[in-house]
Amino acid sequence: MKKSISRLILIGTILLIIACAGIIFSNFRVPTADDHERVMLLLRDVESHYEFKSMRKDEDVPAVCISVVSHSDHFNIYGDYSDQDVSEIIQVISEAQSRRSEKKTIEVRFYRVELDDRTLYREATIIK
Repeated sequence: MKKSISRLILIGTILLIIACAGIIFSNFRVPTADDHERVMLLLRDVESHYEFKSMRKDEDVPAVCISVVSHSDHFNIYGDYSDQDVSEIIQVISEAQSRRSEKKTIEVRFYRVELDDRTLYREATIIK
């Protein structure tokens, strides 16, 4: 009886530690408003060095969507860009990345049609 109670306490303690670690770990992986602001500043830097040709359907701003995950930043660029344009955009993003103090991997994806994942035509990864 005494052994089974000790075993239950041990198992309960282990499960509690695992649950707490999961909660703590998940909080480090959730993007914050500061993360979003950091990527917005990167986008503004890119826009100051490259004039995007495609505009969003509903606004007069470049057809570029950004998102943040814990280990990388994502740029989804919409429009029919030539290979030369794509290379230039990737170069501009890479140069903007080099000016940042916090370096994260940047995933860049090019789509022909806005918000249509089936139209992906080019991907690039810019390493820290």
